[in-house]
Amino acid sequence: MMKNKFLLWIVCSLVAIPSMAQSHHSVVYDSTSVVMEESGLSHVAHHVRLRMLDRKGCASNNVLKMDYDPLSAYVEIQKVWVHRADGSTQQIRLDVFDYVKPSRSIFWNASQKMVQIGHLDPGDELEYVTYMKGFTYALLDDGSSDDQYIPPMRGHFYDIVPFWSNEPVAQKVYTVSVLNTKNLKYKIYGDDSQNPLSVSKTISGDRTVYTFTKRDIQPIKTERNMVASSDVFCKLLLSTVPNWESKSVWFYGVNESYGSYTPTAELQAKVSELLLGAKSEFDSLNILTHWVADNMRYCGLSMGKGEGYTHHNVTMNFTDRCGVCKGKASLLIAMLRAAGFEAYPVMTMAGSRIDDIPADQFNHSVAVVRLKNGKFQLIDPTWVPNVRELWSSAEQQQGYLIGSPEGLPLMTTPLSDPENHYIRISGHHKIT
Repeated sequence: MMKNKFLLWIVCSLVAIPSMAQSHHSVVYDSTSVVMEESGLSHVAHHVRLRMLDRKGCASNNVLKMDYDPLSAYVEIQKVWVHRADGSTQQIRLDVFDYVKPSRSIFWNASQKMVQIGHLDPGDELEYVTYMKGFTYALLDDGSSDDQYIPPMRGHFYDIVPFWSNEPVAQKVYTVSVLNTKNLKYKIYGDDSQNPLSVSKTISGDRTVYTFTKRDIQPIKTERNMVASSDVFCKLLLSTVPNWESKSVWFYGVNESYGSYTPTAELQAKVSELLLGAKSEFDSLNILTHWVADNMRYCGLSMGKGEGYTHHNVTMNFTDRCGVCKGKASLLIAMLRAAGFEAYPVMTMAGSRIDDIPADQFNHSVAVVRLKNGKFQLIDPTWVPNVRELWSSAEQQQGYLIGSPEGLPLMTTPLSDPENHYIRISGHHKIT
């Protein structure tokens, strides 16, 4: 018998209209060449040529920008040319400006290198060559030599390469050279059978070179309320990491080695105070989760060592009460352990799918606790403020990886019961 409550969660758009924004420039070619070292350090050369289609395209490309984090990446804008529509070529003087990148809520050390291109006209083509070594997340390091640019999971390489675009692309090429001992795995998702991504493989001495090429890429068509573009359109995933279990063990180890969750006397005292009135396992989880959620503000500051995969330690988190999702998760894990729970860090991806190649497809960090019945319970202290849930019912069928000493596989969050959701109907009427 149906209960007297809504048992259906419907998210719908009455009119799903495919949209494709007008292109203001096109890509003549986009070439990326990656060379991986034994340590995992990668050298990335990027060569691009763009054609201006209208005045808006000219205005949006009159400054060349290159984003990076100085803690973990080194970048160069090496050469820039403008090929005029009249057939002449101008090499741009490389007066490179290096500024802090505009930020909101997360004020880490992200920076931008910029070169002023100057006036462009429709029909002009902008060509440039850049170089980068390093990766996109910082970890623990003393900042000496090239060590700071070696990926956190030392000796391994991964990449996520979109072969979809908002502008027309005549040709895009991605080449990666790895040592034969690295056993690179790759997989292509969302490819177009009418215009497939071509793959070639060449072995030369102790290295294997993989080349991925796609031509005539048309601008993507999107719809209102659709899933993430990376879940639909053509992308390439590559990784030398053997499996998710090894990533799980690494994620556990890097935080344990740093002492991210080692409780202090002050933290232990606070946990004991908070749990004086707790009557059950759920009471304890609820009290600690809501305390962290309500007493640690969401704001990312560059606090030195520990940005990226490594969680800040208890002394920093409990004293400053300030951090992003991983800071909140870290403090909660420490408090749960101080209360006698078995708790671990978790990496997940809010808003899009995690595919089965163990590349780092993560943008969010939460916590997990093992209950008395042996089952894991996910907890998200970033979500919790002002709500009763300990885990967001919006985060269902979402991939996640637990940092565990025994190494666990990639898992999927369970479906949320329909009783947790409601129907929202918006109507517009006109009486004539």
